[in-house]
Amino acid sequence: MLIFSKCKKSTFAVWGGVFICVGIVLCSGCANMTLGNRSARMNNLVSELACRKTASPTDQTVWTFQNPREGWIYIGLKVDDSTTDGLRIGLDNKDIELDRFKSDSVNYECMRWLSEGVHFLEMPNGEPGIRSLVVRAIPEIHYCRYPTDPVIKEYGPYDWAFLKREVLPHVNTIVGLPDPSIDSDIKDWLSRGGKWIAYGSLPHTEGLTADEAYRYWANNPGFQDPRFSGLIADEFQGRENAFYPAWTDALQRMASNPDFAGKKFYGYCGGPGMYTRPQTQKLVRTVLRSDYCMAWERYHHEMPTLAEAEEFMDSLLGKEMVKWRATFPGCEKQMVLVLGLFTHGLSLNVRPDVDYKVWMDMQMRYLATHPAFDGLFGVHFWVTSFADEETLRWMGQLYRHYAIEGKTNPLSAEYGYRYELDHIQNPDFDNGLEHWSIEPAAPGSMSAGYMERYARLQSRYWHRAEFPDEPAGNAFLLTKRQAGKPNRATQVIRNLEPGRLYSVKMITADYQDIRNGQSEEKRFGVSVELEGGEVIPDKSFQATINSQTSSVVGMPFNGQNVAWFNHHRIVFRATQPTGKITISDWAGPNDPGGPAGQELMINGIELQPYYSGDSFSN
Repeated sequence: MLIFSKCKKSTFAVWGGVFICVGIVLCSGCANMTLGNRSARMNNLVSELACRKTASPTDQTVWTFQNPREGWIYIGLKVDDSTTDGLRIGLDNKDIELDRFKSDSVNYECMRWLSEGVHFLEMPNGEPGIRSLVVRAIPEIHYCRYPTDPVIKEYGPYDWAFLKREVLPHVNTIVGLPDPSIDSDIKDWLSRGGKWIAYGSLPHTEGLTADEAYRYWANNPGFQDPRFSGLIADEFQGRENAFYPAWTDALQRMASNPDFAGKKFYGYCGGPGMYTRPQTQKLVRTVLRSDYCMAWERYHHEMPTLAEAEEFMDSLLGKEMVKWRATFPGCEKQMVLVLGLFTHGLSLNVRPDVDYKVWMDMQMRYLATHPAFDGLFGVHFWVTSFADEETLRWMGQLYRHYAIEGKTNPLSAEYGYRYELDHIQNPDFDNGLEHWSIEPAAPGSMSAGYMERYARLQSRYWHRAEFPDEPAGNAFLLTKRQAGKPNRATQVIRNLEPGRLYSVKMITADYQDIRNGQSEEKRFGVSVELEGGEVIPDKSFQATINSQTSSVVGMPFNGQNVAWFNHHRIVFRATQPTGKITISDWAGPNDPGGPAGQELMINGIELQPYYSGDSFSN
């Protein structure tokens, strides 16, 4: 079959799958259109299929590009007039709307799932002239989950308006919990070319049969609702058990059902056992043969130093992926790599002397540049309920930087973020009261404390169920409130950049409640005073939060109890290079805010640059 697409100055033709271009030079740079079976590899995740930049707008109306595989395509346009919210163009004879996006390189864009082969873009007559056009092959980029709000409600709400403004411009797939209350949001997302997959689980009925497993998954909205593109199931483990034969047979049947054509099954999984056991190997091979996907979970807590962090990534990401590919050649093309988004509730943000945003950046950059992840199908951070709003915005920018723009340089460096924080010292009281100036209200009313597994009780995610847990986070400042005046701890804040936003976070608890295993929800009379900055009130709060029930194991709680904490956050804009932080166990200068004699545990004092995302907001 011969297809011609005539432009003002060029003619394009396809014959038998071979792309021919007449009148334009093939190249890998940006001066001319890059087309055909050749593409410019930008990083492991992104390939540039077409790029055209001109000094003056062109009135060329038809553009042709070739998609080298079935998958996601990004289209970005910069036009002579970008005053409207949307721009309509033709894609393969279908009218689509591009979203407005503020950027140096594009001001309208869209992402679409397209088949392998030649595709056509058409600019309607009368529309503003094109200054640049870029087409890229990109990975599947997930937001997980919607609808959900954060465990600390003060960070939210994570409603549709917030997501459309801050996160959704950078993703193409939503993992969601279908509910009639979000029907309009689903319709909105699908109308813009996005994919929606349902959240699900694994059947674990005693004596499970393949028929039962099949019905369990086949009846999920991901396979029954025509709006959805499939199901992501939580989660397979890397140990053999009696359920694997039923699960594997059920997946084979689902893949062979013509009613489910176009639907994908995604299987969350963790641990090296998925590539080392006969039953798990058989399941993974069934998933891959079925054109389904594995969603491999890699949740990494922070390490004390940058060197340790880099070594840790090699052991848990790079070396493990090499083993996956050796066992299942080509599996990367059907793998979604799932990284951790835990900053509270359950947390990987375990060290207040490390910037978790940089840790996230390092992991995304590793996926974009390490050879073992070349050709990776998708990326995914789990899960939004355990993330603060700053981290969600940052996740979106990491997606854009590495998975849309195809960059390889660290995004953190562009913002001046550093892995190891140096604004305050000894923020977790690991070294007792070193670097803190203390002002006890009475003799013995302030001291350094330590409690084994206290960090685990706070739901810091150190090695989950391994004992003993890591000691980081187990130390704290202990104060005993006095009636006459507050206990105060002070330290100089260093290396601030005037005009930049920063945040201070802190965790407090009632010592006797924690020690006796009888914690209850309450708000503590504690305050943080800052010098050298202007506090942003609407971004600052004190919230109550309980631990996860699994976190109390090994503490003086039984498995049904939880421990209660206060989480404090203050966002401020620096006004000078140095400042001072003062922590008090009174609610205010003249308000104790609680009973005399109450003993409070204070730690996790994290002071770092705050990412507001304002410069990227639509």
